[in-house]
Amino acid sequence: MPIVRGRHIVALGLIVVMVVGSMTLWLAVPVAWLWVASKMNQSLDPTFGPYVAVAIGIPTTMLVLFTLLRRVDAAHRALTGTGSQAKPVPPPWRRSMRDERNLHAPTSALDIILVATAIAAGLVLVVWFAFFAGSPLPQ
Repeated sequence: MPIVRGRHIVALGLIVVMVVGSMTLWLAVPVAWLWVASKMNQSLDPTFGPYVAVAIGIPTTMLVLFTLLRRVDAAHRALTGTGSQAKPVPPPWRRSMRDERNLHAPTSALDIILVATAIAAGLVLVVWFAFFAGSPLPQ
């Protein structure tokens, strides 16, 4: 039984890594790139550089982090044995109207974690905006 317990601990550790990575994806990456852009220009005159850095930096960093999260998810699926026997399901727009109705693609742990952390990040944004941001209007 120590092998099974070790697998459960490693699987839990991989889930924790995916949760932390997902929160980083939704919260830390945009904040970090906005901070970098704020340090690029010290004058009050707007320049194009910080906007380009944010427009390119955020999606690129998110894509790299998402690719790493997918690898962690693949390791989790291989460790737990989930999703190995599932056959590929075509997207709904490529299925015939006569096909089987209840075909669903298997949901991985990362899919659930990404949705949950996106909702949590949205709630954090709403709470910050409503209670901590302050008014942008002059007083």
